[in-house]
Amino acid sequence: MIERQRLLRELHPRVSGAFRNLTGLPMSLTLEYQHSYQGSLGEALERAREIDLRRGLSTVGPQRDDFFITADALDARTRLSQGRQRAITLALRLGAHEVVSCATGTSPVLLLDDVFSELDEPTGEALFAELPKGQTLLTTAGAIPSAATAHCTVVLDQGVWRA
Repeated sequence: MIERQRLLRELHPRVSGAFRNLTGLPMSLTLEYQHSYQGSLGEALERAREIDLRRGLSTVGPQRDDFFITADALDARTRLSQGRQRAITLALRLGAHEVVSCATGTSPVLLLDDVFSELDEPTGEALFAELPKGQTLLTTAGAIPSAATAHCTVVLDQGVWRA
């Protein structure tokens, strides 16, 4: 739990910055760790023991913890548009990529699947400016945005691909 909370603190400024860069909005993002239980973990496990044994799984504990995202105090899951939610998702991916790169000293491959489906043109262009150095694999079901400068493009058409 301590490491998860530390990671969230490390992600927060990176995700906030990436979100501002992607959207151009001065919105304040907050990432808040949420426990899956009240009180101490030992007490929570004891309270859930009977149910957990019946179900054959643990209903409380670090594996069930989550985090809550707000943008200017609005619940990001329910109060933001799909485009803004998508921008937060991308900001999380970009922030996580930066954390892993810093921790390992090497840049992992960044895979973004159907990344442009809910982004407007300015956000899509901003994404290209935010992409980290190194290998990035982007997929899209639509047209390739004008800001794209691909080293290699693979087109899949009715099960047949061509480079």
